Amino acid sequence: MGHRESVIQGCLLGLAVGDAMGAPVDKMKWDQICETYGPNGLLGYDTANDNADITSYTQLAAFCCNGLLLATSREKYDKLTRYLAMSQREWAKSQQFRGAGEKTFCWLAQLPRMRGRRCMDSKLLDALGRDSLGTPEKPLLRSETPAALTTAVAAAVLYDPEKMSRETLAQLGAYAVAFTNGDPLAWCSGAVLACALGSWLQDPEKKVEVCFGEAAELVTKVYPGEASETVQQLLQLAVTFAKDETLTPLAALSMLGCTTTEQCLAGAVYSCAYSEDNFDNALIAAVNHSGRSCAVAAVTGAFMGAKLGAEALPGFYLESLSQVQTLCELARDIAQGAAAYGAFDTDWDQKYNQGQPVNTD
Repeated sequence: MGHRESVIQGCLLGLAVGDAMGAPVDKMKWDQICETYGPNGLLGYDTANDNADITSYTQLAAFCCNGLLLATSREKYDKLTRYLAMSQREWAKSQQFRGAGEKTFCWLAQLPRMRGRRCMDSKLLDALGRDSLGTPEKPLLRSETPAALTTAVAAAVLYDPEKMSRETLAQLGAYAVAFTNGDPLAWCSGAVLACALGSWLQDPEKKVEVCFGEAAELVTKVYPGEASETVQQLLQLAVTFAKDETLTPLAALSMLGCTTTEQCLAGAVYSCAYSEDNFDNALIAAVNHSGRSCAVAAVTGAFMGAKLGAEALPGFYLESLSQVQTLCELARDIAQGAAAYGAFDTDWDQKYNQGQPVNTD
């Protein structure tokens, strides 16, 4: 496996691990977590039938990857936001009953586990079912929930500095979130996440504070105003907390809030900076608080997986995780791209021209 495939695979698998680990305690108060899992909180998966299930955080990120890969395969670089919107609507349709063999744009929509009804926020489905989606310029709905935050991960993993500027990457991250959440703090967070993760995928040796600092500074230039400045200040606070050895992760994450989109992003920044070289410790910090554990852990897992690479992810996390092979296949397609397969590759044509998976195991 090449370096690019390893970091992209690590990113997607890390996101799924954090998602599956955080889901059972999402929105639970800390005292409830302790009552259920013990005084140290949740230290691993809470599995049902020995299976760690992903939620809409992973599903949406993967569908957006599918859509953007379809766009880049067709060299539709001027229509990336359109393909992002299409893939999110496709995910929303997948949450409803579909007839066998129904035509889809995304091959992921044909996989039972990837279309399982695991939506973490019904407002997403409402927003994606409307005739028009929101944009940063024309917001339609505002929500404090971080349900759309991981859509910006897709922009980061498809980022190619030779074909896309960092300003365009920021705009893609903003649009990905703004389709369903018109709160400027939310879509500015999406822009920062896309830029920071895109930078880290290019250079995993960068420090967390550098990646997010540069990303936040760029977003304040692309989207100047109170919202982008507020996000920047919150992320700086998260880095400050991570350097304070007198603060426990629980105390730091409690002060950050970890309820709204921008707070969840800050919680992930803290968790990564707190344990920059240890995937397990970062995830344990990310899930144990009274906020949106699933969102914080999903973003934390994406960053830590991108930094460490797929080979460094603890095997026990992957053994019971659903959709590992599908995410690995998607990462391979992103890393290699259409050119590596050739114009007449049967599998590529089946997935990205016909919208059908090669196998549905």
